[in-house]
Amino acid sequence: GRQFYDWLFNVVYPGQKAMRPEDVAVAVRLYCAEAVRSGITTINENADSAIYPGNIEAAMAVYGEVGVRVVYARMFFDRMDGRIQGYVDALKARSPQVELCSIMEETAVAKDRITALSDQYHGTAGGRISVWPAPATTTAVTVEGMRWAQAFARDRAVMW
Repeated sequence: GRQFYDWLFNVVYPGQKAMRPEDVAVAVRLYCAEAVRSGITTINENADSAIYPGNIEAAMAVYGEVGVRVVYARMFFDRMDGRIQGYVDALKARSPQVELCSIMEETAVAKDRITALSDQYHGTAGGRISVWPAPATTTAVTVEGMRWAQAFARDRAVMW
């Protein structure tokens, strides 16, 4: 099996980058069907593939249609700790056939995207959709990003 970072950078992130909005819609529909079938009516989506065009819109359309409650926790990464970057670079080199991708965003870009996402979708679908900021980890988010997420959550009465 793969170790965590190898799996993220050589499987998950390239897979997310390859997904088209219609793929996202199918995945979300299946995810919701399985959740509802299991008695789950509230879903926490910690979306880190939201940087790809059309994916959010596709996911939100399905969430609104199927009637589940969703906490859309928009994950963001605005830095890579230097201690981890070399390790990640070596892991990426391990699988040269995989198209490299990055989910990193400038802090200002992440803030703008999350604010716009919240403005557009928070409280929609009869109030069933909630949008929260979701800083990834302390090794992948700046202090500025963490503090912004806290303030954003406080100002909009959501969690982070």
